[in-house]
Amino acid sequence: MVYRNMLRKLLNFLARRRDHVTVTSWITSEYVRQLDNRPKLPLPGRGRAFKTFLKGMRSPIYLRQGTTDRWTLADVIIGREYESAVLLSNAEARLILDLGSNVGCSLRVWEERFPCAEIIAVEPADDNCMILRANNQIAGARGRVKLIQAFAAGTSGSGEIDRTEGAWGYRMKWAGRAPSGNNIRALTIPEILMEAGVAGKRIDLLKCDIEGSEAEIFANCRDWINLVSVIIVETHPPYSPESLERDLRANGASFSNASTEMKPSGMALFVAALIPSDCQ
Repeated sequence: MVYRNMLRKLLNFLARRRDHVTVTSWITSEYVRQLDNRPKLPLPGRGRAFKTFLKGMRSPIYLRQGTTDRWTLADVIIGREYESAVLLSNAEARLILDLGSNVGCSLRVWEERFPCAEIIAVEPADDNCMILRANNQIAGARGRVKLIQAFAAGTSGSGEIDRTEGAWGYRMKWAGRAPSGNNIRALTIPEILMEAGVAGKRIDLLKCDIEGSEAEIFANCRDWINLVSVIIVETHPPYSPESLERDLRANGASFSNASTEMKPSGMALFVAALIPSDCQ
């Protein structure tokens, strides 16, 4: 049994080589895996950014060692988590709204699969925004991506990042009456579109992964939801795909080709094509 487990680990180690263009990228990725698996060991390089070169991608992407970046890459780019939304979308998509852009793994998918699209990226965290900007630059996409550093929210205001649930569970915490130096803007979808200079334009693809704030956004989306062609939303308990479907219908949206993929801890990925109101 011991030898069988060792052989299985060795085969998995070698199999991951095929995802990478260079041996250096592969070995670095494996070292990052060890950092992730041993978070308490004082290993060098933890948190430092490195470039990884993946097959099928035109340019490398920056990730931070010993963070959740590697898992995001594995889901979004290697695992093609958003492929069903890509297939539902128009290949000539002109406008993509990405809520919760993290370090830009999803943006890289949109940049490569939708070469004509303008991309609005919304991300509140300073450290994520820094890596996201570096990824846009290395991909030559700065002219196509507009980054808005803010929370996407159902109402305007300001908040702070609640990190009590760990790196996978950053959430928005509304600011109290006494403002702190850590406050970040909270913008509604109409405010985001206005700031990006695209108010009133059709949104070919809306991606939303904002750690629970999706509930308040879709509870009152009537003013803008019919501008959207395809949505991909990660829901977080207690909000569920069924809750999202109810909110969409309550706000006048109809949809087709809906699919749901269940994820760990009760999260789910909901994808659907929205039917324009004049076609309902």
